[in-house]
Amino acid sequence: MGRGSHTRQPIMRHRKARINQRRPDPRVTIRSLPDNVLLDIFDFCRMSSHDSFRWWHALVHVCGRWRYIVFLSPLRLHLQLVCNANTPVKKTLDV
Repeated sequence: MGRGSHTRQPIMRHRKARINQRRPDPRVTIRSLPDNVLLDIFDFCRMSSHDSFRWWHALVHVCGRWRYIVFLSPLRLHLQLVCNANTPVKKTLDV
């Protein structure tokens, strides 16, 4: 090791620590997304679904937050309940 190498190591460690503090956390989870972004994703699911009546059923069973967002936005998501004599409302909602 050279003469000045002992003083460089603490400086380099300090610089790396400062750089790491500036970087945002690269881990983005579904839980960190705001409600409006989830609503956009749900709307995309609606548009890409082949089942125009029941596409939202799976979403409302993921968690309470997703259920809340879906049921809070029936017009935006074009929610439809299809009920006839053979389909009781309780079974259709399945919530």
